[in-house]
Amino acid sequence: MKPTQSDLHVNRPLTNISVLTVQDEKEFVAGKVLKNIPVEKQSDKYFVYNDGDFNRNTMALRSDGAPVADDGWALSTDEFYCDVFALGHPVTDLRRANTDEPLDEDADAAKFLTHKALLKREADFVSTFFTTGVWTGGADTVSCGLSGNDVTVNTAWDNASGVPIKCIKEQIAANKALTGFRANTLVLPEEVWNALQESADFLARITGGSTSQNPAVLMPQMLASILSIDNVYIAGAIQNTAKEGQTATNAFFFADAALLCYVPPSPGIRTPACGYTYSWKRYGTGAYGGRIKKYRDERIAGDRIEIEDAYDMKVVNAKMGVFFTNVMT
Repeated sequence: MKPTQSDLHVNRPLTNISVLTVQDEKEFVAGKVLKNIPVEKQSDKYFVYNDGDFNRNTMALRSDGAPVADDGWALSTDEFYCDVFALGHPVTDLRRANTDEPLDEDADAAKFLTHKALLKREADFVSTFFTTGVWTGGADTVSCGLSGNDVTVNTAWDNASGVPIKCIKEQIAANKALTGFRANTLVLPEEVWNALQESADFLARITGGSTSQNPAVLMPQMLASILSIDNVYIAGAIQNTAKEGQTATNAFFFADAALLCYVPPSPGIRTPACGYTYSWKRYGTGAYGGRIKKYRDERIAGDRIEIEDAYDMKVVNAKMGVFFTNVMT
């Protein structure tokens, strides 16, 4: 009797390949949009200047021999509190000793937990910044109207007659009139970005010299240049909203909206900003308040790998943000 194929070869895992479908970190925008403030304590206060006092013209004529008129500014305080978020994964001696190549559960756990921390930060950014009822910097303009403090689009940006450039530029101008600073950062969900790339309003500005062999392609840098702003961030991260054991239900973090805001080149004293991430550096192992640790736990006859992240994402000036809603049909 001749040996069969199954007699000659027993299937076993390959040692030079494995499959892990995990998102690229570049899809996440929370760490790009907000400047990070390393802090020594879990909670503390910071000073807030009254910008209205600084923007009021109060220089007065001085008569001969008269004292100079006085003026000043009001100070208030606000505070932050860095919550600590954590997650762990056990690696037992038995499982480690019985693991086939090329699996490395210790390395996999570090990758898994780091990705979970990215998901948490992105979710916090959405719930704190990329949502309605937060920003007060919008204005009622020709192309956009107000719904409360949020901006609604009169004609959807993916509509053939939509004017996204005009709409956004109107809000940039209106927000500068309100704050004295030109908004410099735009955050777009990937689905909105995809629609804008097909927008006649944008393509008309970049199609000069394009051919069928060399078509015009709208890049984020081009959009930033057209709008005369510094940053355009495309938010493409997804999350699985299904419970463990259920079929995965993946969805984008960011919905049908857009955020226009002012972000300083670097944080500092007397520096305006729409918001910051305060990171408790003394709790973590660096300026971003996070740490991964591995320690022995004899109760499980193995090791525990854990990640902790200590931070507070906080809006510090609601006037320096404009939130657009229902930008697509």
